[in-house]
Amino acid sequence: MNDTPLARTGETLVAESGDARSLVMEWVQPPRFDDELKTLFVESGREDSFDRYAGVARLLAEVGAGAVLARTLEGQLAICTSLLPRSFQDGPQSVRGALLTGLVVHPSFRDFWTPVNFLRGALQLIEEQGELDFLYADPGENGAAVFRAASFDLLGSLQNFVFPVVPGWSSYLRHEFPIVQLDAERLSWEAGADQLSALPHLDSGSAFKVIRTRALHESWIQANRTESSEWIVLRVPGRSGEALPAARVLLTPTSSGRTLGITDLGWDSEQVSVESLLYAITGHARSQGFRKLAIRTLRPSRLGQAMARSGFVGRSGEQPVLTRVVGEDTILPSPHRWLLTWVDGDYW
Repeated sequence: MNDTPLARTGETLVAESGDARSLVMEWVQPPRFDDELKTLFVESGREDSFDRYAGVARLLAEVGAGAVLARTLEGQLAICTSLLPRSFQDGPQSVRGALLTGLVVHPSFRDFWTPVNFLRGALQLIEEQGELDFLYADPGENGAAVFRAASFDLLGSLQNFVFPVVPGWSSYLRHEFPIVQLDAERLSWEAGADQLSALPHLDSGSAFKVIRTRALHESWIQANRTESSEWIVLRVPGRSGEALPAARVLLTPTSSGRTLGITDLGWDSEQVSVESLLYAITGHARSQGFRKLAIRTLRPSRLGQAMARSGFVGRSGEQPVLTRVVGEDTILPSPHRWLLTWVDGDYW
């Protein structure tokens, strides 16, 4: 059956299809990471993801992370997804959003409509709680079809951009744009985590973005098992003694050792342009012996457009980002105002 209705049954939702695919929905908060869930990961071919899931779930439990599970009528765990609440900044206002992670589905339930109906049931559970304004997800090309069938809307696509760190390309930036030279200070991840994760004055061009916290950055670092991430703090010369920097960037070398990944960035648009920021990061990467810079962001966004203008080359393999409004009177901004980086996505 391709369109299973959902009905209330006590505190659960049951997909009443009249066959073995009837599922009982369950909301769990904080997310579980027990042997039963590990078995689902293993049987779904995602054993290598479970430890990351468990670590991040523990870390984000304090900020309201939860999970939606689905069982058969016989009690077998069939599907799960996690909900990671994230406050978004929209000018002076805060919008209550959450990342809905990709589905972990037992092989027995990997048809199309069972995951779709699971998502519809999960949406009902989330909407009934009334705590969020919207959801977003980046489930991959195959998963996107399932999310769209469950009434998620396509926002745009995440794309990897790369930039060769050679003097000629840096000269291109100076020739094409009015570049402000910036002083750079390096800090280890731990040394700068508390003071640099949350800098409210970094408006990043009045972007609509997740409010940065130590927990957000730490969850990414823990999930990717990297100890080599570091900050660079950028200031306009002559203002080095001021408390408020012009920008801060979280950088992580890739496994090849030749490419420096821009894990996250934020800037004060009154002090510095995106192009000046990219010029400074390029100079830092070259001084450290890297050959390329890499960043992942929403292609139709202002940052994505600035990357293209500045000579960054978009790689193939775009990943759809989808949204679903769940709060009354919530209107999301257009894609060009969003700021998404590696730390904002589904990296579990």
